[in-house]
Order: sequence, then structure tokens, then C-alpha cells
Amino acid sequence: MKIGIYGGSFDPIHKGHIEVAKYVINELNLDKLLIVPTYVSPFKKKGISVEDKINMINLVLEDKMELCLFEAKRNNVSYTIETVKYLKRQYPNDELFLVIGSDNLPKLHKW
Repeated sequence: MKIGIYGGSFDPIHKGHIEVAKYVINELNLDKLLIVPTYVSPFKKKGISVEDKINMINLVLEDKMELCLFEAKRNNVSYTIETVKYLKRQYPNDELFLVIGSDNLPKLHKW
């Protein structure tokens, strides 16, 4: 399977996030896209509650999009590398794709 990993603070999730999600699903021909909300971003102030994030994300999920609660359930700051390692253990035989915005490329080494 081809699985995308789309993490973010999603504070709150909005149409732009969903448009990006639909675009990558189609362009990469993904079997599924995991939407991974952070509990607390290491680079942003805490905003809306995790429960509210989860509820809002569930309202807007579309075909091939799936909520992944790995970071949200940690109740702490999460770094992308930890999430990728976890998901690679969960999906050892699948092809994983990390989805990030171009604005995040210069900061990727801090993740």
C-alpha cells in the first residue's frame, strides 16, 4: 500500500488542509492518507484542545483519509521523526510518504 503521513497542528483544520490532502491522494495515488494532529507542536503555542481538533477533523475526513491519534494521545510535544518511526513499525511492508508544506522545508531538520 501507498500511505501518506500528513501531520500538523490543525489548529483548526480548514479547507486548505483538505485541499492539500485531496491533491496528494490523487497525485501520489495513495491508498490512504493519515491525518496526524499534534498534541502540542514544538514550534507553536498551545491552541484549541486536542479533543476539539479530533472532533473537527472527523467532521471533514473524506475518502482515503484516516485519523491517526499517535501524537494526540502522547499528551506531550511530538517530533515528526518519532511518528514516522512508529508508523514504519505499524506498516513495515508499505511505502510511506511524508507530506509537508514547502514553507516547512527549511525547518525540517528540527522536526
